[in-house]
Amino acid sequence: MGKKQKQVPRILSPENYIRQRARNLPLFQCLVNEGWEEEGLVYATIARKHINGNITFCAYLVDLKCLGIKDTMYFFNAHPLDFNEFKDDMSNDIDSIECDYDLVHNVIHAAWEYAEEIGFEPHRDFLSITQYMLEEDTDEIPLMDIHCGGDDGKPLYVQGPLEDDVMANMIVNRLEKKLGPGNFHYVLKSEVLEDYDFLSDDEELFDDDDDEYDEFFDDGDDEWDEFDDDYIDEYYENSLEENIDYFLELTQFMEGDDEGDDEWDDEEDDEEDEEWDDEEDPWDIDLDEEDEEALEKLKELEKIDVITDLLYEEFIDFTKLKRILAEWEEEAASYTVTNAVFYQMLGLESDEEVSYEDLTFMTRESVGDRLLEYAKERWGETPYTAWLEWQGMDDELAASAELAKALDKYPDYALFKLEEAMLKIRARELKETELSFETYFGKRKEITAVEYLKLQTTRLHYFLSIDDLTGVEAMSRFNRSHAPTGYQSIEMFFSFLGMCKTSLLRLCLLEWRK
Repeated sequence: MGKKQKQVPRILSPENYIRQRARNLPLFQCLVNEGWEEEGLVYATIARKHINGNITFCAYLVDLKCLGIKDTMYFFNAHPLDFNEFKDDMSNDIDSIECDYDLVHNVIHAAWEYAEEIGFEPHRDFLSITQYMLEEDTDEIPLMDIHCGGDDGKPLYVQGPLEDDVMANMIVNRLEKKLGPGNFHYVLKSEVLEDYDFLSDDEELFDDDDDEYDEFFDDGDDEWDEFDDDYIDEYYENSLEENIDYFLELTQFMEGDDEGDDEWDDEEDDEEDEEWDDEEDPWDIDLDEEDEEALEKLKELEKIDVITDLLYEEFIDFTKLKRILAEWEEEAASYTVTNAVFYQMLGLESDEEVSYEDLTFMTRESVGDRLLEYAKERWGETPYTAWLEWQGMDDELAASAELAKALDKYPDYALFKLEEAMLKIRARELKETELSFETYFGKRKEITAVEYLKLQTTRLHYFLSIDDLTGVEAMSRFNRSHAPTGYQSIEMFFSFLGMCKTSLLRLCLLEWRK
């Protein structure tokens, strides 16, 4: 008789572990934001501790006034220091306080039930994963009275930074269909409107004497505004050689990029456009730090920005710069960036096929596999799912062959046409005239943020591939004044563009000095 084969323990994925075993872990800590009752918006965290001392925790963004569980995220088997870092990062935006588990449980379940009654489903990841971090909702959990809706109990939707105008209008339309006019209140960024009768006669939503409205809807930071360009006069007094020397000294941390193959060559560009997410960003500094080291880093980076701009003025072709910007600005006047045409990018027939929940997930999720899974489950085979599948291919030859097939099948699909342009850039076959908006989008008047970003990334790669300082400067100036706001991926692109601008200048100056 042969020996029994040894059983190999089954290793669960983080998602399946949370689904199947998280409730068996002892509770470690629960958090909510201070003042959540008045605000009606709850930032809740539930953390459980493993026997090895590590922490699995889930975070929830809960709107008690209308939308329920708007967002959620999970972290599996994290080191306690990582959990502390998460709490520190969160404290930059909100004041969190420790609370009993029963409070978080009741808040989440109350918001979940209230939102479903008025037609809104919880975030997809809550339904599939993070709800299992909660205890089962039994009589053993003391029931607490959690107020939902506005002051009068009617749903109150306040447009937040996570919702653009398209998503906000979807929400208002759904409320109107479900509840009828006058049975809910809403406040949009563009205008304060609808049903002021829920305020008393001597009460105003925002005081005209202060900037409360601006602060309420402000989703950006102005820390950089504190640093003036104190160095410009000094640099103008220097000779060109002195400024070059100082720039190269300031950017020594980029030395690794100056050695070996051209950093813009084929192999280096094969990653997805968001590849900079995985890199350590030397520009990424906690602006809330008040220690001397952080302030010095900020000053160093500002010096780099100022001297980079100054040196670009010495080396770029202003006639060419003016021509490129004029062409791009004429194009930009004829189109807008909006989620209203998200359905077109997906390859669907009607905008009615895309819901608020779809946009919420698709515009915040950055992992291609999860996007592909969602899109296939929701809409089946589309040009967009084909594009996501193509992006996941590792074999360059196979990817090139599949791209040719995809273009035969979807000859007018912009994202595939832009991928073809990237391949032509690597082969040094793309012409500058092929960087136009019309080349990829034809006569379209509206595009999505994904498509805008892909166009800009393609243009940037073209100018980087030929070491064109003027083209990169045109990219910087154009996007500074014309890029749409409110899209996280585009804001990240700004950071990447700034790094590329500095890095290319360094490479060109080192070559120029040889």
